Amino acid sequence: MLNKNYAIIGLSLVIAILLIFKGCEKPVTNESNLIQENEILLNKIDSIDKELAILSVVNDSLELSYKSGKEIKDSIIYHIKNKYIAVYDTITKDTIECLPKPQVDTLINTYELLLIDCDTLISTKDDMISNLSTQNNIKDTIISNKDEIIEIKETEIKRQKKKKFGAFLKGLGLGLVGGLFY
Repeated sequence: MLNKNYAIIGLSLVIAILLIFKGCEKPVTNESNLIQENEILLNKIDSIDKELAILSVVNDSLELSYKSGKEIKDSIIYHIKNKYIAVYDTITKDTIECLPKPQVDTLINTYELLLIDCDTLISTKDDMISNLSTQNNIKDTIISNKDEIIEIKETEIKRQKKKKFGAFLKGLGLGLVGGLFY
């Protein structure tokens, strides 16, 4: 009779183990969609990173151009400072110190070129800021997707644990009930 009880307990344990592993089926969740979306977003970040690298190179060249334009402007101003000439103003009946027209034109052209360089530099920096902001938004989406995936996995783990424990208790109960009535 003792061997029959061991056989029943063993059989109930086998049933409990089978029920536990039956509970390990993979659920259909939104997790795979989130993972695919993250992969797409990571690829998008790579392409945006390449654009940022190009903008950085353009920005560096524009900064060099601006610096050289500023040096040219400074040297022109230094050379022109000593070229003031006295002009008699017939309206005010006064003598005014002013620059000759060629020097004034050179200064105006130099300042206009500097302004163009500054505008281009500002535009490039705006593009870089926009690029980085887009990257940050994409990375925020990736992080929220990963948080959602973690939450899905945690709830799935809790569900599986409950299912396994329930199956174990069910198998153990069946084994004990079967052992008692046998």
